[in-house]
Order: sequence, then C-alpha cells, then structure tokens
Amino acid sequence: MRLGLIQIFCTLLISILNIQVFAAEGFKGYSEQMPDAVKNAWPASFMTLIEEPKTYIHGTAFLIHVTNSGMNSQLYFLTSKHLLHGHCNRIGFCPELQLFGEAQLEVIASAERLVYGRNRLANVEVLKLSSKPDLALLRVVVKSQGMPLPKALFISPKCSLSIGDQLYAVGFPNMTLRRAPQTQILELKNTIIKRWSSGIFVGTVDTREGKNLLLGTTVDSLVGNSGGPYLNEQGEVVGLAQLSASVSENNYQYTGIEILGQLDWQSEAITCLDLHEFLDSEINRARP
Repeated sequence: MRLGLIQIFCTLLISILNIQVFAAEGFKGYSEQMPDAVKNAWPASFMTLIEEPKTYIHGTAFLIHVTNSGMNSQLYFLTSKHLLHGHCNRIGFCPELQLFGEAQLEVIASAERLVYGRNRLANVEVLKLSSKPDLALLRVVVKSQGMPLPKALFISPKCSLSIGDQLYAVGFPNMTLRRAPQTQILELKNTIIKRWSSGIFVGTVDTREGKNLLLGTTVDSLVGNSGGPYLNEQGEVVGLAQLSASVSENNYQYTGIEILGQLDWQSEAITCLDLHEFLDSEINRARP
C-alpha cells in the first residue's frame, strides 16, 4: 500500500513537470514579461556572424569579462569553436568575424542575408580554441566612451543542477529548421533575431569520445543557438549551447514527456565545469 502511494505521488509529480515543460515550450522574443535571469542576460548575448563569399555562418556568443585600461575596454566573449570557419578557425584576428548585440537575418531559399545589425563589434581576436569541449574565447577592444557596455554574465561557481531545475537560453535560432509539431508557431519564421527559450534539466549524457559530459535539457534550441548561454533561475551561466534539436547527433529525441530513468532531451549543453576549466588561465591572466 505504501509503495503504491509513492508511485502515485511520483506519477503526479512527473505529470506536473510535463505540463510545465510543455507550457513553456517554444521561442519567445523580447518582452517585459521575461524572467529576470533572461532580462539580465539579454544585452550580454551577441550574434556571431562570419560573412563568406557564398554564405553566412551565424551563432551566438556571450560576454563573460570586461577589463578597462585607459581609454579602452577589453570585452571577452565565450562561444563555440565549430562556428569559426576559414581564417577564423585559428588564434589571431579574424576580419570576417563580427559580433552584433542586435541583428536580423532573413532566410530566403536557405540563403541568409543581413537586414540590419546594431551594436556591431569588429576587429575580433580569437584568443583560445578547444575542440573537446567545443569552445572558443574571443576578445574585442572598444573605446570605453563608445557604446554602452553590457554587464558580463557570471558563470556559476558551484555548477550544481538537479533534475527538474528550470533553465533558460538566449540565442539567435534559425526558425526555418523547426520540426516539432507540438511547438508554437511564431510570426517571422524566416527571420533570425534574438530569442529566448526555457525548459528543465533532465540529466547528463556522455559524448561519443566519453571525455566530456553534456547537459541534457528540454530547452528549445536550433542552429544559431550554438555558443549561447544556458542560465539558472539566478541568472548564472550553467552551460553553453552545444547540440540543437535539428542536428542528426541529437536524433530529435524530445517528446515533452520526461520519465525518470528514461530521460530524453531536446538540446545539449557543455557544462559550466568545462567552461571554468577552459577559461581559468586566460581570464586570470586578463585580470588587472
């Protein structure tokens, strides 16, 4: 009898979680109703854009550190290495790479084009690269009296997550890749702009090489979210977007039904433990 009551309680708890996850499903634009965690991360999240002869390559980066020296400020951004192509996939300055605080791309017949971009950062320098985990550290020097500088995001020092914890993501998803029938349909489907999404943490997964764990989440994610921050309810960075719902490695497993012991997820993120390990030497060197 006692075991039966426990099973009923667990079933009800999981059902409640399912309803909350489904209700929160989908991407959202800028809104005064967004949680504080997202509101704080919004200005620190930038589009990465590489303009090549025949295509654009876009993703997301987020500000993690700012140092001021004289008339200049040094901005440090974290993103995914796989977004950096050609001359950008090496240490040093990359003239093809630009960052935009706000940007809009149109997708016509699978081809992207820049409609507008605000808060543009150029002369981007690649400081550090890693394939496992898939990370890149960027630096941009700007005049301190130029554009208003956003506040850098804080990477969680504890990196602790429990199944069912609320998570948020900010990025620039390509909505033309949307394939989930149960998710909400947005206007401007062929327009890539900054959007946020929410979900829960559902477990960890080994990478194919078995060297780095990834966070399994129900947070909505598509191509373009790569490199963007995953945030807890306190607004701390707990991960970085790695695999989206549309990539073959993920097999689009998310069904909206999370059953303990049979967890699936929609997107995967690099853990903040890996972020700390990647950043410690470089950021400590940058501190005054």
